[in-house]
Amino acid sequence: MHVVFYTDLRCPFCYVQSQRLARRPEGVAVEPRPVRSGRDLPVPSRALSDAEKGNLVAYRARIASLSDIDVPVPSTWPNTRAASLAVAAAARTAPDQALDLLNRLFHAMWVEGRDVADPLVIRESVRLAGYRTLVPDRQDERSLELHDRAFEAHSADWRTPTLVSSNGASLVGLGSARQLEAFLRSGRIGYADDEVCEVEPRR
Repeated sequence: MHVVFYTDLRCPFCYVQSQRLARRPEGVAVEPRPVRSGRDLPVPSRALSDAEKGNLVAYRARIASLSDIDVPVPSTWPNTRAASLAVAAAARTAPDQALDLLNRLFHAMWVEGRDVADPLVIRESVRLAGYRTLVPDRQDERSLELHDRAFEAHSADWRTPTLVSSNGASLVGLGSARQLEAFLRSGRIGYADDEVCEVEPRR
């Protein structure tokens, strides 16, 4: 079964869901599709605002009720476009390793507190994910645009994280590990809950 994973590196619920997906059942292929990567945020990344910190603290409490995966508050709030392009290039060139690259980038940001807008951090994550080289091109730029459009076409009912199976079912939100397992094994048992990131306004 093939599963599309709409994800945002700045979304703590996506971070936890991505960690869970790394332990998915055999025979399930996951294609990460980064969205919301073109926000007008600076490079190098800036510090979090008080409001952003407050949101993340509240999100941590909600995540703790569903998972034992700790979600630290990162030290920076990054522009994720370059990292998202790397994931898009990974999905194009070696799709079996793309989720691993995404998780390396998540780890760098959320656990190590590093700036995933930094080319050095991206290159290190690419290497650790097993790629000798990974050079995003115009096709990957186009893919990011198409991912955003596809995601925003469902703006009334989709938030990050969202999974869509090859059977057409969708799983919106973090939910429980048991709900995720049922979805991955059937490709048909979907759900939607409120454990999602709020939509950031476009700037």
